[in-house]
Amino acid sequence: MKHKDTKHPKLYLKILNYSINDIKVQYVDNEFSLDGKRKIKEQTINNDFSIDESKILNKLNQLELNKLNKYIKVQNKILEYHKRKQNFDSYSVVKDSVKLMLQFKKEYNF
Repeated sequence: MKHKDTKHPKLYLKILNYSINDIKVQYVDNEFSLDGKRKIKEQTINNDFSIDESKILNKLNQLELNKLNKYIKVQNKILEYHKRKQNFDSYSVVKDSVKLMLQFKKEYNF
């Protein structure tokens, strides 16, 4: 089975700074702090959007939700592969990952 580095989907929380050229946003992804909560991070992205500033956060999260759905779909295929091959340790790890991503998906409120 091929291994491909994947970027975990993000959940954008708020816009910190908005300009014509770029947008500074706050987000969480699949990285956790020692207390078990998702780490809040910041990132500056290019402002390629031709929509109102108030709609940008929803647009970014919609794009990330699509990535998340694809990620979950791929993980479920990997889960079936490990189940078929009776790789129970791998199956358990991937199953936990899918559960975590399904919980993360619930945080997308729009």
